[in-house]
Amino acid sequence: MPIKAVIAIIGALMAVLAVTGSADAQLAKHGTYTSQFSWHQMPKPLPLEKDHTFFIYETVGTNLNDAHQGFLHEAAVVCHGWRLA
Repeated sequence: MPIKAVIAIIGALMAVLAVTGSADAQLAKHGTYTSQFSWHQMPKPLPLEKDHTFFIYETVGTNLNDAHQGFLHEAAVVCHGWRLA
């Protein structure tokens, strides 16, 4: 491919990106939103000694914005934790 064609394609892509803007510009600088968090958790017990068990868990899910668009809609969520019982 000739160098002039490559430069023309790069220039066209830069122009499209400049005109459309970025997704960050669409986010509000302040305000509130409501959402639901659909999750699943699977604990993994590790017996330590009699009457003591160490649990490690990973909670995975999806955050769904109540407006069905915008900030954090369909965002993946992963939380790790532990508990001694």
